[in-house]
Amino acid sequence: MSDPAQDLPETWLSPDLGVRVRSMITYSVGPNDVTDFNLAFHAGETTHTARHRADLQHLIGARRVQWLKQAHGTRCVAIEQAELPGEEPVADAMWTREQGIALAILTADCLPVLLASTDGSCVAVAHAGWQGLARGVLAETIAKIPVAAGDLLAFMGPAISGAVYEVGEDVWRQFPSRFAGPHADPAKRYLDLIGIARAQLESLGVMRIEGGDLCTFKDGGYYSHRRWLQAGGVCGRFASVIMRL
Repeated sequence: MSDPAQDLPETWLSPDLGVRVRSMITYSVGPNDVTDFNLAFHAGETTHTARHRADLQHLIGARRVQWLKQAHGTRCVAIEQAELPGEEPVADAMWTREQGIALAILTADCLPVLLASTDGSCVAVAHAGWQGLARGVLAETIAKIPVAAGDLLAFMGPAISGAVYEVGEDVWRQFPSRFAGPHADPAKRYLDLIGIARAQLESLGVMRIEGGDLCTFKDGGYYSHRRWLQAGGVCGRFASVIMRL
């Protein structure tokens, strides 16, 4: 999947989603040992963020990087070459058949899900926090991609794990009880976002699923909104990116 000529930082992930697909997941440390590689304009100094986004585009070798105005919803949009660079649809998932357009989403505890057809003809990415999972963002994404679910490969990126993700009854009641682990406070549970997403993908017909073993809260190198709330300050965002070659 990865171009061996791409000199990615060791801390960045490069999931294998096929020979005609390139993907990467950034870290809070950038390619030049920058300690803060925030990629969200709403969460940091915008001059540096613009530079980081340019670095990301160079590293993945894209003609352009497509971003979204994420809204914790289910909308999945098709990205076409004719669209103007800089336009950011309000959506939480997107797909494309176009080559050289990198699809990027931002997260800091929510689950990023990368998808690619087994023949490399189509790629997609989804932002799957608890609200998106409850509302059906993965089902909407699979429905929009013009590829049978059984012909898709999926990779689940870093997200807050079920061992530490404390939620209230208003949240855990929206999911099957097997994904809500016990908590010392009877009104709370530990919610397993990754397990929920895996089960949903499988129920939709996606059987080849990898990843889901990195916790943003536990790994200090990934932005974690929950961890930042405890420490104070503004939390940045890392990116999960996929592109057809």
